Amino acid sequence: MNTKQIQYVMTIWECGSFSQASNKLFISQPSLSQYIINLEKELGVTLFDRRTSPLQLTDAGRIYVRYANQILDCYKQMEQDIRDLSNTAPSHITIGAPPYFTMYFMAPIISEFKRKWTNISISLKELPNEQRQQAAIKGEIDLFFTTRPIDDARIEYRHILTEHILLALPPTHRLVSPEAPQYQEEVAIPALRLRDYREAALQFENDFPSISLSEMRDDSFVMPRSEGTLRQSVIKLCSQLGFEPKIVLETKSIDITCAMVLEGIGIAFVPETAIRFINSRKHPIYYRIKENNLTRNLYTGYAKASHHLSCIRDEFINVSVGVLKSSGYKFD
Repeated sequence: MNTKQIQYVMTIWECGSFSQASNKLFISQPSLSQYIINLEKELGVTLFDRRTSPLQLTDAGRIYVRYANQILDCYKQMEQDIRDLSNTAPSHITIGAPPYFTMYFMAPIISEFKRKWTNISISLKELPNEQRQQAAIKGEIDLFFTTRPIDDARIEYRHILTEHILLALPPTHRLVSPEAPQYQEEVAIPALRLRDYREAALQFENDFPSISLSEMRDDSFVMPRSEGTLRQSVIKLCSQLGFEPKIVLETKSIDITCAMVLEGIGIAFVPETAIRFINSRKHPIYYRIKENNLTRNLYTGYAKASHHLSCIRDEFINVSVGVLKSSGYKFD
């Protein structure tokens, strides 16, 4: 198939006759008829039932038209994607993300994306999870990030990474050893920040010691305010261990959570990615949980029906993955 063949066949089918199609295509009727005859010989089938008026498609003709429409859609999408990335036609992409993702990750991601695609402008929308996904379906955002994908056939999700969840204790906690703060600041956190995510699973246990969550049943907890996957996972794990966490404070950001832990207000759970990206000179003391290797998945999502800016969207996803998994990003 080529576009000229498709154009001729589709025009004949739309017009219902060779004569009307030849006028529309600015080609003589005999030439058009001979072209279709040659095409039918090449395919070994007839595409039109010439006994009817207007012309009808044969079974083979209907198959041809069905695939021809798909090919035309691909051509249109290809042309749109090329226009989107053309230096002469600046484009725009709107990203939806939770506040924590915007705070910790968006600056390096956007910086790297803009370095490659200077002509594309970006808007950020901080929305609750359900609103991000509905906004994508409505075409209000082109791409979003989430840790809680919703089962909706209209949304396409891509897994970006799986991160560890660590327990954060104040340096003065009864279970923190005297040498822990110095080791963490000089060894563990620098190693975590400089390491590629793909290596994390191999060496993560060497960086942070483990501790039993069962020993924390009498401690106070600082928890995320939202009912996200992190909070749900923590409450579920505590329940499995036979206790309900005593929540003394709810926070909206990981920065605030870590500050509260440092002041001894409570203990908390912190995602590995936040430790990698958080811009702070002081940290709580982080531990792995003995009873369960808590993890959380990060996904990108977008509306399946939306082909607008699909090439740019894919590029933004690729850049995001590259930044999050790269050991070359300078955190300090």
